[in-house]
Amino acid sequence: MNEGALQWQHCRIVERYSSGITEQDAPAWVVQLLLHGEEQPLVDGAWLAELLLELLKPEQQPAIRAALENQALKPQLLSTSCVDLARLLLTPWPVRELEPLQAQEVMAQCPWHEPLGEALELCRSLIAAALFDGAQEERQALTTALQTLRQRVLDVQNDRLATAVIQAARRRGIAVSLVSDLMTPYPLLQLGTGCRSRLLSYSASDGESALGANICGNKQLSHTLLQRLGIPVPHQALVPIDAGTELLRRVLAQVGDPCVVKPASQEQGRGVSLNIRGVEALRQAIARAGGYGDAAVLVEQQCPGTYYRLVVLNQQLAWLVQSEPPFVIGDGKLNITALLEQANQARLHKPKAPWLPTSSEAAAIHAAALADQGFTPTSIPKAGQKVVVTAINPEQRKDWVRQELWPHEIDPSYSAMASAVAKTLAMSNLGIDVLSTDIRRPLQDPGSVVLELNHRQELGAVRSQRLIEELFTDQSPPHIPIKLMVLGHPSEWRSSWLEGGVSPHPTALSPMVAQWLESDHGAAIAGTLRYRHPRELLSNRAIAGLTWVISWDELVQQGLPCQGISRLLLPIEEPTDQAEQQLRQQLISQRGAIPLRF
Repeated sequence: MNEGALQWQHCRIVERYSSGITEQDAPAWVVQLLLHGEEQPLVDGAWLAELLLELLKPEQQPAIRAALENQALKPQLLSTSCVDLARLLLTPWPVRELEPLQAQEVMAQCPWHEPLGEALELCRSLIAAALFDGAQEERQALTTALQTLRQRVLDVQNDRLATAVIQAARRRGIAVSLVSDLMTPYPLLQLGTGCRSRLLSYSASDGESALGANICGNKQLSHTLLQRLGIPVPHQALVPIDAGTELLRRVLAQVGDPCVVKPASQEQGRGVSLNIRGVEALRQAIARAGGYGDAAVLVEQQCPGTYYRLVVLNQQLAWLVQSEPPFVIGDGKLNITALLEQANQARLHKPKAPWLPTSSEAAAIHAAALADQGFTPTSIPKAGQKVVVTAINPEQRKDWVRQELWPHEIDPSYSAMASAVAKTLAMSNLGIDVLSTDIRRPLQDPGSVVLELNHRQELGAVRSQRLIEELFTDQSPPHIPIKLMVLGHPSEWRSSWLEGGVSPHPTALSPMVAQWLESDHGAAIAGTLRYRHPRELLSNRAIAGLTWVISWDELVQQGLPCQGISRLLLPIEEPTDQAEQQLRQQLISQRGAIPLRF
């Protein structure tokens, strides 16, 4: 098809700051793609279809193929086609169409607002290339851009906690924006506005100090700090990876035998070796831990007890998770193999609390682990006797047995310790790993030690509501107070609004209002805030409140600039357009807006 035979009439992707007039309406995008003459089907829809299918996960492709077979790429309006393509790119994130403000346009909304806008812009270019038979170089560039966007979307989608946080925040009417999706491996979110907003990347919030996070990431330094606080910790030594035999003997004498070897800066059990006995085994374990790039590794006393993760939110112990390697309890009749088969069936099919990790693998017998306890797979344990059936490998915890406990179920000393550590490090959210033979006894009793600290802890998507509650307590509302003043024309402006202390907060002028007033009131408006996009004000955490002035035209075209508007003042004169009159009445009746009074 020749580009001269079919040209764009409108080709706009416009951001609308709110999709409606209620507090819960999130931002949306207005899509308007029209042509001169009749609408035409895509010239090369097959190219687009195959390109999209190549980028989607295998499990997503059947649904996408079904949509394409139903001609989702060839709707009546190209604006709808653009939204359909964006929906494919962002799947499985929901992209929904809203009631359009005008004919021949589509308004679309997604919880991930910024990626939707980028996807729509890219889809507009894709449609143009398909309509106008774009050159091979153009198609290649679009293919690369499409692949890049899709991969970024997949990376962000892997963070299920962020998706759940957005949903939980929206249920509470809290504005959420994606600051960046390049915070590998987690995106950076802003929740709320101005000085009342919070920044969040996975479970790490702006309440964490950089120094505290660095201390948590340095196992030796955090060990020293815990000792300084009087908290029981295992004996520990930092050993060079090329340590000689004599040094290794001294280390074993210092920390005890058996011992644990681990990298100094890794998490999630990577490179950890347990039950190390003797110099040669120690040398091999050090070489394994040294493979993660550290010049020296940690050799640590191996302590008995059950593993617990203490989850600290807002500097208070919120809950804890008990984790144990797979075990069986003898009945005096069945051997260990039969007991484990029963236990696997029960564990893998038993409903679990949704916030606990799901066991995805059946436990298998490890003969050496049984031998250490004096058993074989055919041994018949006594009734009530507990037998651990696998080797304890911190890197492979998918088959571990987990149970959630609450602070009131353990000794209060653990809650006091958790709060003390978080406050000492100036950390809001923190994971604390503990080994204890009886967590219902005081921490200082023999049998309990604190192993390490984690500044970016696993919470699980179901815990998003609890995370939101801790970020925004009853005493910490999510939005700054905003008084929005809407001017019908420049003559409604009064310089006295800046002089008489109408509000203790600064005054912000929209681009159109600033242009109106610059020539007539330049000196009088010198102290006001200017912006190109509302997020420049809403992201500024130095702003505690605003008197915000916009024009009626900007309100009609772009919607309310933000959530959390505490007072809305409208022009006294009603507009002549019937649709705008209806909008004005809705704002008055549903938002409690009042006409400006002078």
